[in-house]
Amino acid sequence: MAPPRCVGTTLTGHVLPIALGVDRGAWTWRVEGLFVRADEVEVLVHGALDEIGVTRTVDCGPRLRVLPPEERVECVLSERGRAFVVVHGDGSTALELVLDPAAAAARATEGSPAEEQSLEAASHALEAGDEADAEEQ
Repeated sequence: MAPPRCVGTTLTGHVLPIALGVDRGAWTWRVEGLFVRADEVEVLVHGALDEIGVTRTVDCGPRLRVLPPEERVECVLSERGRAFVVVHGDGSTALELVLDPAAAAARATEGSPAEEQSLEAASHALEAGDEADAEEQ
């Protein structure tokens, strides 16, 4: 039997998925996913921009959200740039800055991390095929 599930709602209307369980006869609960505060992500993005000497405004969307591990937060930068921050299960992050407006728009339409991994594997396979073709010539 699967444990019951429920949701909580913050004062700002954000829905938090909650997993319920039983431990030694007592109910337990935990929020499924990782709490992500936009303020903290924006500080991270501003720090990276400062390192490369670029000044942009940064908006990372909802101030609080719950994400599954390895999901990315997309931030809008002024001058039509984007920042993408992947939040790992251990709370660490990976940041990608895209300052060119056309590249940012293209990157924003890309899929999930699983889709990106699949595309990356296909790209590596094509590169390997190109190397094999070059060796044959």
